[in-house]
Amino acid sequence: MMGIYRALDFLEEVGAIHRIQLLGSFVVCRQWGRDHTPIMLICTACENVEEFVSDATIATLDDDVRAVRFQRRRATIELRGLCAACH
Repeated sequence: MMGIYRALDFLEEVGAIHRIQLLGSFVVCRQWGRDHTPIMLICTACENVEEFVSDATIATLDDDVRAVRFQRRRATIELRGLCAACH
């Protein structure tokens, strides 16, 4: 069983998958190979997860956290709401 967790940790470390803390699950990265910070859009009705990337949002966030002398290394942002199909 530990082999599975090591494999998941490895895949997350290389950016092939993203961990969804809210659901306790993983999703395949749709931007693999591109340096990015994923914003995961999680539907609270159907639990569908979509990966969204907003470089401008992350740049602003990085500026804000640098202002308080914090250096972000890695992040995944999770937003809960309703997807287009459930809205």
